[in-house]
Amino acid sequence: AGAAGDRDLARRTIDRALQVAPNDHEIYMAAARMERARGDGGAALRYLKRAQALYARRSGQGMTLTSADPFGAAQMSDNPFRNQQAAAQAPMANPFALRGGARLPATSAPIAQDGGYTSPPQSYPAYGAPMGGGAIPSYGAPAGTGTGVAAPPPAYGGTGYEGQAYAAPGNAPIGDPVLGRIQSEINELARESGPRAELRTGYRERSGEVGLSALKELSGTAEISTGLGNGRVSGKAQAVVLDSGRPTGSGLARFGRNATPEAEGIVDEQPSDLAQAKTQHAAGVAVSLAYETPLLKVELGTTPLGFEDTEVTWQAAVTPRFSPHATGRVWVERRPVTDSVLAYAGTRVPVDPRDPVSGERWGQVMRTGGGVSFSYDRDGAGVYGDFSYNRYAGVNVRDNRSFQVNVGGYLPFVRGPRSSLVGGININYQNFANNQNYFTFGHGGYFSPQSFFSVALPVRYSYTDERMEIRASVAPGYQSYNQDQASIYPTDPGAQAALDALKAQNSDVRSYYDSLSQTGFALSADGSFYYRVSPRTRVGGEIGINTFGNYDEFKSVIGIKQSLGSGL
Repeated sequence: AGAAGDRDLARRTIDRALQVAPNDHEIYMAAARMERARGDGGAALRYLKRAQALYARRSGQGMTLTSADPFGAAQMSDNPFRNQQAAAQAPMANPFALRGGARLPATSAPIAQDGGYTSPPQSYPAYGAPMGGGAIPSYGAPAGTGTGVAAPPPAYGGTGYEGQAYAAPGNAPIGDPVLGRIQSEINELARESGPRAELRTGYRERSGEVGLSALKELSGTAEISTGLGNGRVSGKAQAVVLDSGRPTGSGLARFGRNATPEAEGIVDEQPSDLAQAKTQHAAGVAVSLAYETPLLKVELGTTPLGFEDTEVTWQAAVTPRFSPHATGRVWVERRPVTDSVLAYAGTRVPVDPRDPVSGERWGQVMRTGGGVSFSYDRDGAGVYGDFSYNRYAGVNVRDNRSFQVNVGGYLPFVRGPRSSLVGGININYQNFANNQNYFTFGHGGYFSPQSFFSVALPVRYSYTDERMEIRASVAPGYQSYNQDQASIYPTDPGAQAALDALKAQNSDVRSYYDSLSQTGFALSADGSFYYRVSPRTRVGGEIGINTFGNYDEFKSVIGIKQSLGSGL
């Protein structure tokens, strides 16, 4: 009943079995698997310890079961809970499920924690809000904008380490396979519910113009978490350093309010006296607290403390499982847009003694919105879809809004006991109300096409054994997008009118940004490797490239995950 997804029936069956045979360790082990599937690791651990004590006492006294016990050894075939796998597995999670953002993931599906469900990539930042906007994004879509469909909650015990046995406790017979199996499940649950620490360092680089859209980001993250109820509570601190360089040349003329002196120089046929900009740089430490269960996630945090201004971030998500094969998700969130230094941290207009409004601050765009998603998986094949809506607001930046529709499907090409190869298709569409992809005063500095469409064909390989986890994926595809004409100063009608007047005197003056469109091939590829160096410690890293959108992005992460305490 549990394997079929009817957990109420499974609970009633186990309750009846315990009434008939209250000292049968197999029934307690089955009850532990049921509670684990429900997400109650504490109850599962209590059942396992009871099973361990019963079996150890029986083994130490040389007791044997008789046919009077309807679940005894002599009638093993009649006991529906005997000879099961170490843990009842939930349906295979959608390998291409999307948890947020609008771009192909720079990592494949997140590496499972030591036991336990995988959490969405921290909304983000496994290392500083990678891929622009937030969580793992859609295949074949630009970064930093929307949010995507969530995967079904991964099954507890799905890390591939279930078979790793440890020494049996107490006076249990050394090498006893039953006690070894029980102890292995106890160890795994201890890793799931016990305290853990994780340290990560990451690097992200985005192509573009120096001082404007180019971005280099270094980050270091320290996170500690522990079990609470049937979920985990965590605290995280993430140091972030952003650098774009100093705008120079033609880029300087398209930064801040420099379009005005450039236009004046063109009209007067004199060299333009542009205000010099500082290096675009920001650093700070973001903090957050979160609580997550297989059904619910809530998170509260801040943008990096140390930026000129600090904003509050939050997320709430519910992920119900409608059946053994169908899962949904509803979420609301507020996140920073991380496409550029301007969008993420904000900046100031270069100081010009002739301009009384020079030195004004603009940028630091926040995205607030939510969405719904649905996924269906049967035997490793499935479909998924999502819809999300977001509003964008910043300091002296024109407000914006967007929506995203994302659908896809996948099939297993190869499935083995330790490895799998899965392929699929993903279709993504996005729409923004206005174009904010520039760096003069009033623009947000983030990719915001009025129409974006992509089709990608992702293929993902995974391998897991007792020591290591390997993930690799590649997604070739095509994209097409267009951006509308945009004013130079969208939030300052007076300054814009002055530019328009100069444009009337000389057609070489730039008073608006031209519309543009692009269609072509794009590619995303990534890989990850994690190795268990001891029962409590894993080390590894991730690497990825992405060319969807109007830029190329590279990222890498190196991390260590450590289980704490004496649970093992």
